Amino acid sequence: MTVTKRPLPPTPSTGNNNNRKSVIDMNYENAHYNDLLKSLEQKESTINNLKIIVMEWKKKAVEYETAYNEVKQRLEEKEKFLMKQHQAEIDALTKAQVDQTNENLDLILKLENENKMLKQQLRIENTLIDHPQQQPSSSLTGGLGYTSQLCDTAEEMMNAMEGRLHGFNNYKALEETTTEDTNTTLPPLVGDTFSSSEEDNQSIEVMPTKQSKKKISIKTTKFL
Repeated sequence: MTVTKRPLPPTPSTGNNNNRKSVIDMNYENAHYNDLLKSLEQKESTINNLKIIVMEWKKKAVEYETAYNEVKQRLEEKEKFLMKQHQAEIDALTKAQVDQTNENLDLILKLENENKMLKQQLRIENTLIDHPQQQPSSSLTGGLGYTSQLCDTAEEMMNAMEGRLHGFNNYKALEETTTEDTNTTLPPLVGDTFSSSEEDNQSIEVMPTKQSKKKISIKTTKFL
């Protein structure tokens, strides 16, 4: 007959071991949790430090951007000023060159005109040297023609006036013969006195015409 052995009841030592194991496990979990907390705290501090660095970099970036904009604005203003100054200098130089060119052109035209005048004078002098009596003879011929025309006109006027006076004298002689034939002493008529006075005036006016002829001849001598 076999006898089966029953297991022994647990001893107090085995129970303590189990308790220790559970305590160790709990301590390990706590340690792991603590490690996790520490790592989280470190990461949070790192994140905060990085945030601070980023904020500082942002602040510096804003400052640099502001400074860049100011420098850019100053450079643009300086560039505009230099462009205006350069354009003003170009305009001044262009105006000076244009004025100088106009003065040179005026001087060239003046010299050309003087050259033409001198050439004309030289041609006239050469013509007078080659034909010294050509120009004076033409002017003298014109003056003589005008003088002869004046003399002919004055002579025609004198002949006409002499013809009128001759007719008036014949008419007066005819009147005297008729009065002698009738043997009547009539008082002089107003028309006769007027005609006689007119004849006297005409006879008086004859002499100035002759004198005018002399004056004309004097004028012609002056013209000659």
